[in-house]
Order: sequence, then structure tokens, then C-alpha cells
Amino acid sequence: MERSNVLLWRYFTKMAFNGGSYSRSQEVSEVPTSAALPLTTHLLTTRQTLMPDLTRISISLENALLDAFDQRNTTKGYATRSEAIRDLIRDRLVREQAERAEGEQVAVVTLVYDHHARELAARLIDKQHHHHDLVVSSLHIHLGERHCLEVSVLRGSAAKIRHLGDELLATKGVLHGEMTFTSGEGAFNRWLGSRK
Repeated sequence: MERSNVLLWRYFTKMAFNGGSYSRSQEVSEVPTSAALPLTTHLLTTRQTLMPDLTRISISLENALLDAFDQRNTTKGYATRSEAIRDLIRDRLVREQAERAEGEQVAVVTLVYDHHARELAARLIDKQHHHHDLVVSSLHIHLGERHCLEVSVLRGSAAKIRHLGDELLATKGVLHGEMTFTSGEGAFNRWLGSRK
């Protein structure tokens, strides 16, 4: 096999199977005899054997955009671009599913309120008890002498948890709040395919 093919073999096997790390100083003592096949055919066949539920795609990006993406991934600790892109796709799918109010959803509702506000804590608790089938868990934190942080995890149909979350956020006396959605178990199982 030619020297250029040996270098390609080394580069692609490192990139595809060893988390993307490659150093030109690493030497390959022997290239497998199966590498005599066309290089790309061998690499694709090997990859399909190791990861049959993954599909390789190609995208085109402007250099500046790719540089910014790589910098973001390094800062966040991603080992590969693939994992970062998978996370971005899942995030977008979760957001769109929440916007369409489809299927089972999980939401985290955070509220900051003044616990001296008249009967506010009791009203929030009553609303959660009234929807006990949707409230998975609640956490109450004292931020100081006057203010409290309430974190509630809701699970159920998207429409019902959105309604309850909005109701909690709109309660008079709540100073700040936010509702964050994620999908239920079923959606993640569909998106991961046959991966265990």
C-alpha cells in the first residue's frame, strides 16, 4: 500500500474509532491486509460493523462558524463534534415538541417569591395539590430572610403541564419564574434508535 494511503488509513481509523484524537507522530507498524481493499470501502464496512445504528453525514459550514462551534465545544468539554451536534439536534426536537404540545413532557418550573406576601405560599401549594398527578417533586429553598425559591418538576401531557406551569408563574406575588421543558422517556428512546 502506498505511503499516502497508510497516512489516510491511520488518520481515519483514529478519527472514526478513537474519539477523534490523531497525532502525525504516532506510527503504524503494520496496516491490516484488508486495507488492500479500497480504503473508503474498508473504513465504511468496519464502521458499520462497530456502530450499525449510526449514520455518517456531511455538512458544509463557513470557516468562522466552524471555528466558533469548535471553541464552544472545547469550552463545554465535548470530545467530538458529533456529540455536540447530536445534543443540538435533540435540544431543538425537544423545544419543537414542547411548542406543539405533543406527547408526554417533563417541565421544571422555578419560582422566586416573597414568602411574606399574603397567603402566596399556601396558594402555590394548593395549586400543586390540585394537580398532584402532574407534580413529580418540589424543592423549597430559602434564599434569605424574605425570598424563597420553589423548584417543581412536572410530568404529563404537554398541554396539562404547560397549563399548570403557566398558572404557577402567573400567581400574584411571584417575582420571577421560568418553565423549561424536556421530552419524556418515549421521545428519547425513539431518537436513540436501537442504541443501548
